Amino acid sequence: MIPDGVAIITNNVTQAGFGRTRPNSDFYYLTGVDVPDAKLILVPEKVARKAPDLEYWKTTIYLPSRDPRRGVWDDIRLFPGEEARKETGIDNSADLNTFYSAVGRLLHLTDTLYLPLGTSSVSPQNLSPELLFAENIKKIIREEK
Repeated sequence: MIPDGVAIITNNVTQAGFGRTRPNSDFYYLTGVDVPDAKLILVPEKVARKAPDLEYWKTTIYLPSRDPRRGVWDDIRLFPGEEARKETGIDNSADLNTFYSAVGRLLHLTDTLYLPLGTSSVSPQNLSPELLFAENIKKIIREEK
């Protein structure tokens, strides 16, 4: 469905009441993962073939790394590595801290980035999480050009 570009989706969780959170439906549908702030870069094979290193440009899920300061009472999370591949079926996983640098490198493959945009924005001063994410991506693209 995205043969000429790359799709980027983030898991912006929302409040679901009673202290619970709800994952982004698109992200959860594509990954089965409910890790807040996780990101997904979908790279079609046709686009990935433009790169000298095809393995590097496969679809990648970006997850927070293991934090030894977290206690045993924190929710169990999924981390980059073999466990993430088994859980999601996505071959590549990477540390969330590398996500924005990866976005900057995408411009070597395509000029087209697809981002889901929510419609929950009330005003330009109070943008939805999806629109804030899109604004961050735009800043990276401007800096890379």
